[in-house]
This record gives sequence, structure tokens and C-alpha cells, in this order.
Amino acid sequence: MNMERKIDSNRMAFVPDGRLDVCPIPLLISQIHVSGLSGLLSIEGEKTTHWIYFEKGRPAAASTSTSEIHFGIVARDLGYIDNLAIQESLMEMARTGLLQGEVLIRLGRLTEKQLRHVLAVQLLRKVTRIFAIKTGTYRFEEGMMPKTKEKPRGINPFPIIINGLWLHYTPAEIHAYLKYLDEKSFRLLPAAASHVNRLGLTDEYSADLSRLSGFQAKADFLDSARTGTEGGSILLAFLLICGFLEIRSRSPIDAAERPRKIDQVSEVPESPHFLNKANEKPDTTGSPAKTFAKLVEDKFEQVQRNDHVAALEISIESSADQIREAYITLSSIYSPLRAALAEEDRLLQMLGIISARLGEAYFVLSHPGRRDVYLENLKSIENSFTINPVAADTAGHHAAVLEQQGKLDGAGNSLELACDLDPTNIEYKTRLTWIRFLQSGSNDSENLERVAAKLKALHGKKPDDYANNVHLAALFELAGDKLNHDIHNAIARRVSEAHDNPREQIRRLVENAGKFIESGRGTTERKTDIDPKVPASTT
Repeated sequence: MNMERKIDSNRMAFVPDGRLDVCPIPLLISQIHVSGLSGLLSIEGEKTTHWIYFEKGRPAAASTSTSEIHFGIVARDLGYIDNLAIQESLMEMARTGLLQGEVLIRLGRLTEKQLRHVLAVQLLRKVTRIFAIKTGTYRFEEGMMPKTKEKPRGINPFPIIINGLWLHYTPAEIHAYLKYLDEKSFRLLPAAASHVNRLGLTDEYSADLSRLSGFQAKADFLDSARTGTEGGSILLAFLLICGFLEIRSRSPIDAAERPRKIDQVSEVPESPHFLNKANEKPDTTGSPAKTFAKLVEDKFEQVQRNDHVAALEISIESSADQIREAYITLSSIYSPLRAALAEEDRLLQMLGIISARLGEAYFVLSHPGRRDVYLENLKSIENSFTINPVAADTAGHHAAVLEQQGKLDGAGNSLELACDLDPTNIEYKTRLTWIRFLQSGSNDSENLERVAAKLKALHGKKPDDYANNVHLAALFELAGDKLNHDIHNAIARRVSEAHDNPREQIRRLVENAGKFIESGRGTTERKTDIDPKVPASTT
């Protein structure tokens, strides 16, 4: 198949590998869909890796390294199951090794139809989250299949694109892309109407679409849009990206003249949403960059708590309009575009995470059903899924089984879940840090120092934690630091009344770390010759 084909007269040629600042995620998904391609789209961001698998142009599976979107959480958000069902399924998963959806069907908690719906929403959330990656590289490998236990199921890409634009692109970014429509008129292609109508848009969006049956100028359309300037802009960007507009000004349209960067904006337009909140209390002692940096650091710390209400800076009683206004305002304030104010890469990373968390909070709270489920769980936080040591122990055991089988990706995901269920448990955090170390595939001095710093920080919170001291001793043995190895080995021996000989477990950790690191592919799920009686980092 010729990968350099022209998609149509309104679109750029699809190039199978390139940079995201040239061909961003929304455009890539649209081009692959129109081409009807099957294969794996690999995306490399800054210190993050992601992939989307396509079947005949439809997204069918995805993986993101930023954070896992658990099946049980999605099913609960949709109102199909409760926290008790999640806990039951986790225990059954550890016993049987089945996927959570299969377990829930066996338990009679889900129907096949509900399973398909949950998988579709889970996939939509995964792919939508990848929209936050705007710099980096991509590569499409036609015919390549992903390594996943789940059966790929293709879903409609159009809801993904419009949701991704809404959640992860700022008004300034959308405005820059729509400059292509300046001094042109356009209308909705008749053949595209059936695709757009299946999106289930609100009455306001449908009213705006109906106006596009005839040719419109951009300014006229946005000035009278029922969804407002922002909503109308997102709708136009979606239609333009998907090739649903017939554009009239000159013919033929030269595809090479189309804007190739959604996220490259020369300047941020003046808007009350872009005012720096820190200026409410002027800081005369520092520069604007320092003021903005402090604002970002504080917000970054706040969103780590996974409190959607706090993230959007609203109250539980806030109306739908107030939630939407809060999201728009905060998305503008914490847009990655503003990282230039501080001239620091670390702020750009923080802003990317803040933007994703704000989008997730808006996704939950803007929908009445999802919002009710979330608030109900918030009221019973002591007994909720987020703090449950029993379920955490089940997830931790499942992680040990997966690590024993050499499946580091699955083990890491299960340990992330265990940490969410029991946030104060040092053992789970220690084991997760060790898994990420193995996945890195590197034991150079810089990486060893970085891992040691994380484990020592956990050690400071609970100095007599057996698992933490065993892993620290193993790490220092790998680093050739005999003094620190002996210190943590001695502590582990002292607190090991209920444990086996720590020296033997340290030896196994070092031995198995060597096997993964020597392979240079710690993230590869593969069988190892680890003794099946003793999981590598089960303590």
C-alpha cells in the first residue's frame, strides 16, 4: 500500500513517521481512519511512550505510560458495578488469572453488552488522554499487532477526536488551526452529515451544524454560534480535521498550504481566561516567570490528590455551567503554551499533567451520571475503593504473580492499583519503584542514584519496613556500595521475624534484576527462569 497517498483534496498526505508538532494526534487518527489502515501507531513523548492499534482505520486498542485507566473504575463510573464488585473481581482475578471483565461476567455483575460498552469507554479515555502529548515523534507500522491479552475492538474515531480537542486543546491552539479558514467560506459536506449525526451531539451543536448546510464565513459562524465562540471553534476544528468541510475560495486547494501545527501559536490572545491568578496579589519581589512557576507548582501538587472537585476549584454544589466555566478558565491558565513564561522544561511537564487531570475532572463532573457516582463515593471515602487495604493486598498479590511470570507491565499496573487502594503502604510503593527500575533496563550510575533516592525517601517515612530495606540492600549491591548494603541488610534481618532469610531474597532480587537489565528490554513481557516458589520481589 502506498503510504504517501493523498487522503483527499482537503488533507495532507499521510506520512507513516514524523513529528507530532507537524502532524498532531487528532490529524493522525483522522488520516489513518480515512486510509482504512490496520497497524500500530507508536508515539514517543518526552519520557513517555504510548501506542494505538487500528483495525481498518478504527482505534481498537491503546496503551499509555502516564497512568492506567482501570476497567473496574470505568465500569463503576458508568454505574454498572459498585465498589464491592470491584473488590470481589480483584480477588477472583488473583485466583484465576482472568481479565477483570471476564471475571465480572462470571460473577453475574456485567452483561456482554455492558462489557462491550465499558471496553469502548475505557478505550476512548485511553486514546483521548494521549491527545495531551503534543511534542515528540510517531511511527505507524502497517500490519503490526499489539502485545495485549484483550481482544481488539474497533470503535468510532470521531467521538475520540472531538473529545480530545475539547479536553486537551486550548482556545488559542484551536484558534491557530482555524486560521486556515480565514477569508474562505465553507459548508458541511452532504456525505459527512450521517457520520456527524451519529455523534449524539447536544441540541446546541446540532443547531450549529444545521447552519452549515449552506456556505458560511468563519467570523459569521462563530459570532452567532449557539455553542459560543469556543464551542463553535472546536466544532469547526473537528470538521476540518476529519475532512467534513467543503471549502470555497480557490480551487484546487493546495494541501501543502494547510496549517501543519495545531499547537504552534505565535502569541496568546488577550482573554480574561489567560490572566495570571497570582497577579490578584502582586508579587513585587519576583519576576512574572517566578510567580507563574510557583502557581504551577502549587497546582501540580493539588491535582496529585485525585480530588476532581478541588482540581476544578469548585464546590460540590456547583452547577453544570459553573463546572464548565471553571474548566475553561483553569485550562487557559495552566495551558502548556504558558511554559514559555518560566523557560523551564519541568514546568512544561507539570502543565501537561495538570491539563490532563483537569480534563479528567471535567469528564467526570460534567456528566450527571458520572458526577453522581463520584460524589457518592466521595461521601463514603473511608469505606470507598480509594482506601481499601484488603483489596490492595489482593492487587499486590496479583502483581507478585505477574512479576513471577516476567510480566512487568502487568505487575506495574497492579502495584499502581495497590498504591491507590492503600496510599500509606510503603511496601507497595517500594515494589512499584523496583518494577519501574527493571523496566528502565538500565543500571548506569545515574539511574541507580535516581532509584536509590526514591527508595530512600520511602525509607524515611518508615525506616523499619522490611520490603524497603531488602530492596535498598539489593540496589546498593548492584551499585557496589557495600557499606549501605550492609546497613539495610542488617535492618532487614532485625525486623524479619515473620520473613525468610533477607540475604536469600536480596540475592534473588539482584539476580533477576541482572536478567532483565542484560536483556535491555525491561518492559517486554516474557517468561523468565525465576524460581516459581519465590516471586522476585514478594516480601
